[in-house]
Amino acid sequence: MKKDLACLTAVVCLLVALNSNATVQLTPSTTAIKVNESFTLNITASALNNIDSASVAFNYDPALLRLDGITLDGGAAFCDLIIKDSIPDDGLVEGIFALAHQPAGNPCPALSGDFVAFQIKMTALALGNASLAITQNAPGFGWTSEDNPGVIVNNTTAQPIQIAVIVDNDNDGIADNLDNCTEVSNPAQQNTDGDIFGNACDADFNNDNFVNSLDLGLFKQMFFTSGDVEADLNGDQIVNSLDLGLFKARFFQAPGPSGIVE
Repeated sequence: MKKDLACLTAVVCLLVALNSNATVQLTPSTTAIKVNESFTLNITASALNNIDSASVAFNYDPALLRLDGITLDGGAAFCDLIIKDSIPDDGLVEGIFALAHQPAGNPCPALSGDFVAFQIKMTALALGNASLAITQNAPGFGWTSEDNPGVIVNNTTAQPIQIAVIVDNDNDGIADNLDNCTEVSNPAQQNTDGDIFGNACDADFNNDNFVNSLDLGLFKQMFFTSGDVEADLNGDQIVNSLDLGLFKARFFQAPGPSGIVE
């Protein structure tokens, strides 16, 4: 499955007088990626003026992530892309250059404001924590402006983004080893009684590790109560008939499973 991810942002200000409010962003939408899942990183500029080129170096962990390609897809109106990657799959792309001119030399309009310079497409290969970083602090890297041709007006090293490659069987964005209900999607991880089982898979209200008529009696006492209540099994902050249906499904079962170890 392939996703374009664009929410979580690592931002660093480019403290140069010509574009003193500029930022550059390396943006996936989440730090949790599943094995074999593909995703897209955007190299995004903000508050820049009359930019005619962008260039960065890019580092990643080749044991955990595969570089699938670098493109101008979805980006700004740069006309040309030059990539220097002397050793493929070594975790370093020495140079990614987006240029505001066509290969034949015909000019393109300079870019201003907020825009995606280019995109990096990757796939997660193995479980672990990967660090992704872009660099513009080497000589010749950064943003150049038509206001001052050939001179780097902004350069920076963005803070690395951490990508956790995880197993997530219930697709709630919580890695199984951290998930208090590994077979029920519960992104909020509500856990009223504070044991290792989240409410979504814990109808054992007396904590005897089995759901039976004793728990049904306790459920009745909590019916129509609201807030952070043990019997709120679906996480909507009220105990009602929806929770009763979930309780019935867990009758005569143990709570869980949970990926959290006591």
